[in-house]
Amino acid sequence: MPRFAAVFGVAPSTQTGGAASALEAMLGSPRAGESRTVIAGHGGGVALAVPASPAEALRSGMGAARDESAFCVADATLYHRGDLIAALKGARGLEVGPNLSDTQLILLAYRVWGTDAPSRLEGDFAFAIWDERAERGLAAADFAAGRTLFYGNAGDELAVASTLETLASHPRFDRSLNLAHLGEIAGGFWAGSGDTRLRSAFRLLPGHSLAWDSAGWTTSRHWALGGRTSRSRPETDRLPFGEAAKELRERLIGAVGERMDTAGTAVWLSGGYDSTAVFAAGQEWLRRSGLPADTLRTVSMSYPEGDPGREDELIRAVTGHWGVSSTWVQSDEVPVLREPWLAAGRRDEPWAHPFEGWNRALADAARDSGAATVLTGSGGDQLFASPIGQLSDLFWRGRWGLLRREWLDRRGKGLRLFARFAVLPGLPRGAYRLASVLRGGRRLHHFLDRSPPPWFRDSFLRDHDLLERQWNERAWARPGRAGEAEMAFYFGTAYAPRVTAAVRGFVADAGLQVVAPLLDRRVVDLAAGRPGEERSRGMETKRLLREAMRGLLPESVLAPRAEKTGLTVGYFERAFRQGLGPALRQLDDRDMRLADLGVVEPHVFQRSAARYLASRDPSPGLALYLTLQAEWWLRAKPDIRGG
Repeated sequence: MPRFAAVFGVAPSTQTGGAASALEAMLGSPRAGESRTVIAGHGGGVALAVPASPAEALRSGMGAARDESAFCVADATLYHRGDLIAALKGARGLEVGPNLSDTQLILLAYRVWGTDAPSRLEGDFAFAIWDERAERGLAAADFAAGRTLFYGNAGDELAVASTLETLASHPRFDRSLNLAHLGEIAGGFWAGSGDTRLRSAFRLLPGHSLAWDSAGWTTSRHWALGGRTSRSRPETDRLPFGEAAKELRERLIGAVGERMDTAGTAVWLSGGYDSTAVFAAGQEWLRRSGLPADTLRTVSMSYPEGDPGREDELIRAVTGHWGVSSTWVQSDEVPVLREPWLAAGRRDEPWAHPFEGWNRALADAARDSGAATVLTGSGGDQLFASPIGQLSDLFWRGRWGLLRREWLDRRGKGLRLFARFAVLPGLPRGAYRLASVLRGGRRLHHFLDRSPPPWFRDSFLRDHDLLERQWNERAWARPGRAGEAEMAFYFGTAYAPRVTAAVRGFVADAGLQVVAPLLDRRVVDLAAGRPGEERSRGMETKRLLREAMRGLLPESVLAPRAEKTGLTVGYFERAFRQGLGPALRQLDDRDMRLADLGVVEPHVFQRSAARYLASRDPSPGLALYLTLQAEWWLRAKPDIRGG
């Protein structure tokens, strides 16, 4: 896997020779077909390892660049390059050629804007720069942070790397296990902080920069959701609904065009509104560009008739509208658990994607169709669907007439549920703490809370303060701002990037790259500022996105739906239950590593798993999966010990 590393420091160990040897150790022994660049100077250096083939190196997104006194390594794909080049020319009157690599543009942006450079970049990126003249280091991740960046102290140095394994290979790095983070993962908590499995290693959060100088290192946010400040709001916030839909349409067409690979692009197409919007925007871009419709392929998952995930008929309506056909993957042929003890050994962290097999099957089908790039509809739910907090926002803003209609249209029943969804999400953290005191220490359930599974030991939850950690990882709402807090959680914590990075790895294993046009910064900036009623009204959802696609998708696909479609719970339940029995037979509850570390009660875990298999209750399934995967991960790495 391509990777990069950086070492920042001024101690004697980071003089030229020391920095170079540390970087070589982080990259490890050269692999077959791999080239590397190691540049070290007074105080630090950067290093990069990529496939030796120029084509493979370009596709990986990895690159290196240097000028008279600074050098940069990056995992990056920049979009809207023409606008960036124009801004660079305008800022300094520079002559900037169109053939510069993305890494060269990043370094040039640093030369022009300094530590403000990350805020000027649009794209998927993680990079590290060592400025030898200023004795300063800078690293940054884009607002989606799907390209990972890890950092941590290694003795007197700050080490930065694109993978956790690379970071931990620094000769002076503390590799002690972070038990609290392990517990979050095994228990199915959101785990939104930048913590990793190592106590001394951290993931750089979305939209953040890491700056280092002789005084030490600091992190800061270089991107805010929607581009808002206290003194300014984008003009798109004020557009009427119809004009906002037209603007969204053009931005999405441009976003897909920026990501289109004319050598072959596939959309993972479901029958929902998100991926169909990406597909339709791509087809419109092809039409305007005079390119054939089959330049954009589709790959879809087929579910059996009666399955809640089935959208086969909707998918055929979309592809038929544009005169193309889809490659199909049969869901019943895709396992959830296949030799998990072997798959776990390939992961650097204990967290496992519940739909790994599902994603890998789609990636393989996209590759076999001749595609080099995969487009997904990721981000659509967070940007265009109704946030859970919308009812609470109506309540706290005093819009009770509209709240009543929304509650009835959504078939809400009972005062308890009304309080949970309309009242409690808008309370600030202090109100929750006060309620806990009045309730004798029993916490109110927040709508972003995950409850610990019954097989977790109370002593472990208490000793590692997991419930408090969960509270610390969210953006708390103010009354009338619960929807914003929910969106801020998605775009401001490590939870979504962890999922994105995992999918990127699955797709890379198939020799492709994956991108999400709905997470183009221009699309996000527009969507983030639009009012909640454009996301949903009653049972009608994603109103703005659907309006933007009028004429590009069949009306039968854009029409409101009486029931949710595309639900994957049926597939997961069937496939997980099929694999759980054999997996449990490989597990001796008297020798569970998680039990040895004080995390779980093994007998309770086994009883809960047996009860789940004997019942039709799907609720414990995900927690059982995550605990089992964490256990297999520990077993696959016998050298790991509790910290």
